[in-house]
Amino acid sequence: MKVIYKDETNTDFHAKVLLAGWPGMGNVGLGAIDYLRRMLGAQPLAEVDMLAYFTADAVVVEDGVARLPDAPTHIFYSIPDMELIIFQSEAQI
Repeated sequence: MKVIYKDETNTDFHAKVLLAGWPGMGNVGLGAIDYLRRMLGAQPLAEVDMLAYFTADAVVVEDGVARLPDAPTHIFYSIPDMELIIFQSEAQI
């Protein structure tokens, strides 16, 4: 697992609160986190590269050609004024 910082100047950012959301029962957590992230204007802080832990369980067919789906994203967003970090993930690994 590797963390890729979006802005190298913010690598020492600390927050008192972390909110996290990922898909699950009805995607309620993911929907709530996505809404908060957009409404609060959170900026990307870092992305976790979990490609080594991802195994596709389906294929995508486009124009009759099958391919593996894109790997899910796992991104940390920051709101420095509120000392808040939001973690949003497209999948549970």
